[in-house]
Amino acid sequence: MHGGTLPRAFLAILIWAAAIACGGSPSPDAEPPTPASTAMATLTAVPPEAPADSLAGDKAALLEMRDELAGAGALNWDADLPIKDWDGVTITGSPPRVVALVLAGRRLSGAIPPTLWRLAALTSLDLSDNQLSGAIPPELGRLGSLAGLDFSDNQLTGAIPPELGQLADLGSLTSLDLSGNRLEGAVPRELERLAGLDFSGNRLAQRSIALVPAFPGLPALEDPVGLIEVPEHDLFLIVLQEGRVLAVPRDGPWGAPRTVHDQRGRTGLDIHPEEAGLLAVATDPDFARNGYVYAYYTHSPQPDAHTARLVRFGTTGAGATFAFDAASELLILEVAPIGGGHNGGSLLFGPDGMLYLGIGDVGIGGTHRGSFPGTVVRIDVRGATADAPYAIPPDNPYREDPRPEVWAYGLRNPWRMSFDRETGLLWAADVGEGRREELNIVRAGENYGWGRLEGSLCRSPMENCDRAGLTPPIHEYDHDDGCAIVGGYVYRGAALPALRGWYVFTDYCHSRIRALPPEGTAGGEAAEPLFLWDRGPDFVVSFAEDAAGELYVVSHQGARIYRVIADPAANR
Repeated sequence: MHGGTLPRAFLAILIWAAAIACGGSPSPDAEPPTPASTAMATLTAVPPEAPADSLAGDKAALLEMRDELAGAGALNWDADLPIKDWDGVTITGSPPRVVALVLAGRRLSGAIPPTLWRLAALTSLDLSDNQLSGAIPPELGRLGSLAGLDFSDNQLTGAIPPELGQLADLGSLTSLDLSGNRLEGAVPRELERLAGLDFSGNRLAQRSIALVPAFPGLPALEDPVGLIEVPEHDLFLIVLQEGRVLAVPRDGPWGAPRTVHDQRGRTGLDIHPEEAGLLAVATDPDFARNGYVYAYYTHSPQPDAHTARLVRFGTTGAGATFAFDAASELLILEVAPIGGGHNGGSLLFGPDGMLYLGIGDVGIGGTHRGSFPGTVVRIDVRGATADAPYAIPPDNPYREDPRPEVWAYGLRNPWRMSFDRETGLLWAADVGEGRREELNIVRAGENYGWGRLEGSLCRSPMENCDRAGLTPPIHEYDHDDGCAIVGGYVYRGAALPALRGWYVFTDYCHSRIRALPPEGTAGGEAAEPLFLWDRGPDFVVSFAEDAAGELYVVSHQGARIYRVIADPAANR
């Protein structure tokens, strides 16, 4: 029941109470209202509703809206409506009609009045930068001429009403800004086609993506942690945390994955089962010629001795006979000792041909550039031998330090890094401790703050910590939104053109797939993520990217491996 059906005396009491409950009074440092505006805050009798095709009808709707929006006098309107521009209202036509209503930054509070629909000629409505709360009234879908709608930077909740999607479907609505609110749920499919659409900073799921099983018929897997396409052999490799690598044909059938590598006998899981095991596999940039693959795994040579090892394997066979050559294992680098979780495990080659490895703080609670824990290592493994397993690139920033392999440091547990194919920037998701999850752009010689900071928060000491020389994250969130960030990729595929250039990531504890906008984010500008998908699976541990730049999701739940596609019908 909307307020217009209640007796006027009772309505006045409700609105007066709502004004107090919704924080309608201006903040102490706001400009005091003028005597005229204070007077206008008093509720007045609303004239009988006039015909919808008259200026008198518009005037009645505006006066009722003025009284329903508490605003503590923010609407300083005269009761008489002249036939010209009037404080944000543009009147045109014959008979004159209200066609533009701009009430941005007016300290309006309470709910958006459904009576707005009575402004039948309205083409532009701007209520941005207020304190409006509650749901978007579906009655706005009756505004058949509405072209631009801006409700940004309020406190709106609930779902976007499908009636707004109908406006877009009719071709009238072309610009919609709902950013900076608290909206949830799915975006009506019709709205996704708008060129002028912004709903960043909410918890909305964009219907234009769907997750479907990547390999129908694939049997349940035991804790997969990675997926790699090997175009030279028309294969995908599936990395299992226990220490095996499986292969499935790129084009199927997928019902009988074949084990191409098994190192369960030397993969140490006893130290910290959730964060140990075979953590990553990567192919050499020159794989087509040399057939090399690299692996990073935890190892327990003795019951009380634990290390993390970076190794190289040769491979044999082709296609259906392809396999790792276990006897060819070459130790490249070993981190010892490791004392618990936070082992990192991002292993990849950069556009410069160098190998990058993200190493966690291995449970010691802090980092420095003179040791491996909490760092990103950059080494040259071309021509590696047992006597000289790697070389130090000449442009590494700490060549005179005890660990010249270090490229950057100050990370707690970098779980999944990736290079943007077009810009070459290295994105890293760093799993936090108890208060923050963060994303960083990793650059040579930078310190990302762990354990002095967790995200942008002081950790040691808890207050007034020294931030000098530390690089802040480009994005962070607290544990209301998850527990362990999982890094993804800057999307450069063709299946989702609207997503091109956005960085896609998720969290292990929430089934929401998110994306950060391309403009400004990598340069340090603050941005809120777009929520692309909120329907599971849970326990996502990795993303993957195929040769064409399309995305895959690796999960410990359900069908285990999913492909990201553009198929709105799959979300119905």
